[in-house]
Amino acid sequence: MKTKKTNTGKNDGFTMVEVALALGIVGICIATMQGLIPAGIRVARDSTEQTACTTMMAAVATDLRYSASGSSSTPRFGITFPDSGSSSATNIYLMEDGSQTLDAKNARFGVSVGLSNTPSSTVSSLTSAKIKVFWPSTASIGKEQGSVETLTAFNREMQKGGKYRSKKESSDNDDEHDGEHEGDDDSHHGDDREGDDD
Repeated sequence: MKTKKTNTGKNDGFTMVEVALALGIVGICIATMQGLIPAGIRVARDSTEQTACTTMMAAVATDLRYSASGSSSTPRFGITFPDSGSSSATNIYLMEDGSQTLDAKNARFGVSVGLSNTPSSTVSSLTSAKIKVFWPSTASIGKEQGSVETLTAFNREMQKGGKYRSKKESSDNDDEHDGEHEGDDDSHHGDDREGDDD
């Protein structure tokens, strides 16, 4: 038995309207991706820079905090300490590996260190430090691409040879000074008694 095929007038495939609509959707997706990819790369780069800045900032803070009490500047970065009751500001430039350089153009980070030495009623030499690490190193203040900053304080008179003196060591030193004064007083009293005997 023979079957008869009927032509419904429809062709298998997409119409021009469907193709145009699909191309439009694909174009919108591509344009969106092109806008997101650079932003994602920039965020990843800034995150890496901030992590490195935090490491540099910790290195500067350690250099300040563990400098010997009698030194006028830090051993690693050469940051000068202000006199009692005064303040100072220092800018240094660091390479990618944390080493210091004098050329800001070749540096990866810039570091601004503000120190203030203000005695108080309880601490005779309280030094506060405002440390700001920024990039690029040639950027002017307020126009950095990114930065990390912190505020720390330390008592330089409690530092000895790059280490903090323990409470026992401090009390022992105080006892020694008190003993010296007592010995002086005893000697004076002895002299007075000898004079009376005469």
